[in-house]
Amino acid sequence: MMMPRSLVSSADIGLNDIRLMTSNARKLLPLIQPSTKKTLNHLSGRTVATFFCEPSTRTRCSFELAAKILGAHTIDVSPEQSSLIKGETIADTIETLVTMGVDAIVIRHSQDGLPQALAEKYGKRIAIINAGDGITDHPTQGLLDVLTLIQQYGSLEALQGKKMTILGNITYSRVVGSHLRLIPQLGVAIQLVAPDFFMPSIVEREEWHKQYGVTFTEVLEEGLNDADIVMPLRIQSERMDEFEQSLIGRYSQGYQLNHLRVAMSCKPGFVVMHPGPVNYHVEITEELANDPHISLIRQQVACGVALRMAALHWCIES
Repeated sequence: MMMPRSLVSSADIGLNDIRLMTSNARKLLPLIQPSTKKTLNHLSGRTVATFFCEPSTRTRCSFELAAKILGAHTIDVSPEQSSLIKGETIADTIETLVTMGVDAIVIRHSQDGLPQALAEKYGKRIAIINAGDGITDHPTQGLLDVLTLIQQYGSLEALQGKKMTILGNITYSRVVGSHLRLIPQLGVAIQLVAPDFFMPSIVEREEWHKQYGVTFTEVLEEGLNDADIVMPLRIQSERMDEFEQSLIGRYSQGYQLNHLRVAMSCKPGFVVMHPGPVNYHVEITEELANDPHISLIRQQVACGVALRMAALHWCIES
């Protein structure tokens, strides 16, 4: 049996890994249909545990569904109903799961870098998969968005030269962390758009520009100009202090996406994405988010299941 492989940082995912996982996920996409009851035995006899210490619908459910379609057993380790509330540490919980013979644990936590630290300690015995850590990274979100774009444009190579605009509270977004590390590898230019109060520091901006080639603007129209792909981020009020929360209305007034704003600035054929969940009429109108001619949000959800199937196989059986 091969040693498990962890998936904890987008920085460790190279172009060959992107190509392999998205290629495998595309083959699995036909299974993600309401009328399809087909299951596989790729992970038959394996056990995958989900350990979400922050709320989640899409990521948690898609990982659980992905594991079940592949034939794995699944365990949901709910923090509220585990021994964590009795004082058990996360390390104790992981050690318990390893001892029980669990093959992979999918973890989401508010602590930056926790999945990486767990992989360093336990990675030779169990696959650790990062389902979002703090404001740092969300590898499978980045990968599923790549898959969604491949489906939209036909191939990985077709993404060369595209422009992707990401806007919102850049400071608190782990989605930005994953996309900066993955998307530029595809030849896609990224521009980040936000008012000054939602922008990272000048020093961070300079570092990101130097490392990833990303550009910044506080002017929405400038950011949307000639954009092929537009992705508003969820305004994460739960991570903001009281002053930052007071600025949400101001942000919505100046940066909320609607049909008029995108039509005036984006190039013909542009698409809109969103990592979810959507705060309608805060970062985007409900009409635009659900416009089937423009929005890829539903496609992202389906691609999330297929990509996480490919990621689980990559971690456990590759």
